[in-house]
Order: sequence, then C-alpha cells, then structure tokens
Amino acid sequence: MRDLVFAFRSLRRSPVFTIAAALTIALGIGASTAIFSVANAVLLRALPYEDPERLVVMYMDLRNRNSLGMPLSNENYTDIKNGSMGSFEDMGAFFTFRQVLPAADGSPEQIRGAGVTVDFFRLMGATIARGRDFEESDGLPQPQPGAAAQPQQGPPPLPVYAILSHEYWQRRYGGDPKVIGQRLPAGPRPEIVGILAPGFELLLPPGTNVEQKPDIWIANRLNYNNANRNTFGLRPVGRLKPGVALARAQDEVESVSAKIRAEFPVSRGSGFYARLEPMHKTLVEEVRPAILALMGAVIFLLLIACANVANLLLVRASLRAPELAMRSALGAGRWRVIRQMLAEAFLLTALGAVAGVAFAWAGIRQLIAIAPANLPRLETIAIDPGVLLFTAAIALAAAFIFGMVPA
Repeated sequence: MRDLVFAFRSLRRSPVFTIAAALTIALGIGASTAIFSVANAVLLRALPYEDPERLVVMYMDLRNRNSLGMPLSNENYTDIKNGSMGSFEDMGAFFTFRQVLPAADGSPEQIRGAGVTVDFFRLMGATIARGRDFEESDGLPQPQPGAAAQPQQGPPPLPVYAILSHEYWQRRYGGDPKVIGQRLPAGPRPEIVGILAPGFELLLPPGTNVEQKPDIWIANRLNYNNANRNTFGLRPVGRLKPGVALARAQDEVESVSAKIRAEFPVSRGSGFYARLEPMHKTLVEEVRPAILALMGAVIFLLLIACANVANLLLVRASLRAPELAMRSALGAGRWRVIRQMLAEAFLLTALGAVAGVAFAWAGIRQLIAIAPANLPRLETIAIDPGVLLFTAAIALAAAFIFGMVPA
C-alpha cells in the first residue's frame, strides 16, 4: 500500500507523462476489449437453447448439381427422422415465411412467420409463457380428397393452431391475455393457443434465408406424398442422444439417404445427401476467421502499446537515477526498488483499463452500426462480466510486461 501511495504521488507530479502513458495503454486495452466482446458473443457464448452442444442442423446437398445447404422435403425429412432415431433423442423441423396481416390500427403490416413441427419448442427448450404448447394432434396430416372427388366434396380440413412470439403479442395485442383462443385474420384463420417467452429466435447462418425472429408460429401438419418429394422447404434440427458422436449420427442418416437414392431416380441423379453440422459451428463458421484475425490484430496493437509505455517508463527511470541511487544507499534492496517501479506500472494500467473500458463501450456501438449482415447475435454483444474479466487479465499482463522491462 505504501508503494501504491508513493507511486500515486510520483505520477501526480508528472501529469503529462501520466496522461500520455495511460491513454496509450487505454487504446490498446479498449481495442482488445471491444473485439473480445464480439468474439465472446459470437464464438464463445453458448446458444440460448437447452443443451445446445447436442443440437445439430441437417442440410440437403445435391452434389451432382453443386447445390449445397438446401432444405429438405417433407418426405425426405420424415424418412430420415424415422430411420435414424437410434442416434437422436428428438428431431424437429421448420420453415419461415412473410405475410401481410392487419396491424392494431387496421393498416397492413408485414409479419414474419414460421411453420414448425409440433415437437419443435420442446426440442429447443423454449418456454411457453401463456397458454399451451403444440400437441401431437395439432400436427396430424390434413386429409386428402380421393382422386375422383371434387375439391368441395373432400373431407373437411383440420383446424390450424398458432403460437405468438412475446414481442408480437405485445406489439399487436398490447399484451392482452384474452388473445388465447382468438383466430388470426389470415388464410386458414389459425387459432392462437399460446404465447412464447421473450427472446426466442432461430439462429442459423444468413445464407439459409431463415427469418430469425418469427412473429407467428404455425403448427405444421406434415403431409407425406412421394409426388412432392422434390418440393424442398424444411430445415431440420436434431438433438443427439447423450454420448452419441456426430460421426455415428451422420452414418445413420447416410444409410437412410442411400435408400432414398436407390429408390428414387431423381434423388440418385441429383446426388442427394443429408449432412449434419453442429448448430453453433454452422452459425459462426463464416465469420470465425475474420473475428480471429481481428482478435490477433488488436492483441498485436496492445503489445505495441506496451512497448511504447515501456520506453516511456525507461526514459523516466533514467531521469530518476539520482533518486534510485539515494534509495539504494539508504538500504533499499533490488526487489524493493523493482516493486516500487511495478507499482507505478500497475497504477498506470488501472487508469488505462478504466479509460479502455469506456473506449470499448463507445467502440462496440460503432461496431454494431457497421457490422456486416452475416455477423450473428449482434444484439448480444456487450461488456458483461466475462469481458470485464478478460480486460482485467490483459491489464495485469500488460502492466507486468511494460513494468518489468524498465525495472
């Protein structure tokens, strides 16, 4: 404590040096903190789902047509799900769309929608805040009329059910709990049966053209018709059983894909394959190299800042040679003198870290404003306790680096 008090008095007597050194280290720490906050939110933080490390996304690749990462048809999805449940705890699927519905004031509003299998919310661990989740009967296929029947003579269609996002419920209905049981003014007039908890979203790469935050979720009544096997639209998500490796699940899925290729010439000719990817990996794969490159660049910038501050401290130490000689003559040992100089370095770093966090906060606002469209989870980028812990760690490392060299 005496060393810190003496260091504070010494730095206060040299305000120009103190401000220059603190700002130099603040720029290095601020840039590192800002970029690490991006890396933390995008690359390190787990997805906001239940047991996200076991979630995988299924893509369809038509290798002979060089079409990769496509959605699946109802029929291919159903066959693969039924044939690969040895590796999966559960599997669901969704598709998204846009539709125009009347807003609260009656004006037309374009809303985002999604059709999901009835087990999708349970698969992802989403919470139904009001009402109920979809039930198995909500997803039974619609009855199809016979070949000779007229459209109006077919069996009556089954009802359609919907769950609203919390945000749309607040925006369109003002949070009215009586909305449960009402019908949406669109298409088959789906009945509202539930309200999602806030914040649920679909996190897939932008290239998949998936609406990230649907307003309305419709229970998808999956029909199975081999004549529609080449109509693609579903994005499947599966949860691996505990302890099951991705390679084993891929082998099981491939065995079903091989049967589909053998049975259907169009699938065989196009080179149909189903590919599994970890959900988090496929979300960040495109942006990972750029973020890691930026992280390396700002760490290099921090090292340059440390070198500059070390030079400043070295010049300052040479000017204090008479003082240090006097301290040694009065009995101060080598470690005692080094400890005093390290105290100044740590005090400078503390000032720089505080200013660096302020710089990082302002920098994050600018990063979000200019971020590319393919950067996921933008809204989660923030200075949280994990980022502050990183800042403290690099501040201590920087203080040791530029403080020990002149000492």
